[in-house]
Amino acid sequence: MLVMKTTASRPLGMRESVHPHWRGRAPGWIGDDGSLSSRPPRIVPTDDARCDPNAGAIAKSGAAQRIAVRAIGRIVIVPVETIVRLEAQDNYVRIWAERTLLHKETLTALCARLDPAAFLRIHRSHAIRISALREMRLLAHGEFDVVLTDGTELRSGRSFRRPIEATLGLR
Repeated sequence: MLVMKTTASRPLGMRESVHPHWRGRAPGWIGDDGSLSSRPPRIVPTDDARCDPNAGAIAKSGAAQRIAVRAIGRIVIVPVETIVRLEAQDNYVRIWAERTLLHKETLTALCARLDPAAFLRIHRSHAIRISALREMRLLAHGEFDVVLTDGTELRSGRSFRRPIEATLGLR
């Protein structure tokens, strides 16, 4: 994972002491060397993985290994391997794992963080773990009835037919 670091240490605020030459001018930036600038800092890449505690896990596999879900008064860590399916609810995702949890992230963003070899988007509101797939029934107009190992039945979207078939090797 690439971590970005700015070259300036902090913006110049009104409460800080200002050199008399700069009084009355627009606030600027104080660089690490103490120089003043009116431009925002330049962003330079760094390999400092200490800034992100999950950088090591994500870098090894390329996908998230666990998801932190905020609950009332606590944060629940959900291992990705326990997730059976995901269901979109506006800007939230209902995660169906050992228990159901509501996570504040869109389904598109969450699916982008997960391993595409393990999860399959079957509808604009549903994604499933491929290993939890038990049966698929072809319907009219390119839709599937998808049955999971826990007995849940979901309907796929027509626009997801080709990705489903390609992932499962049906074409």
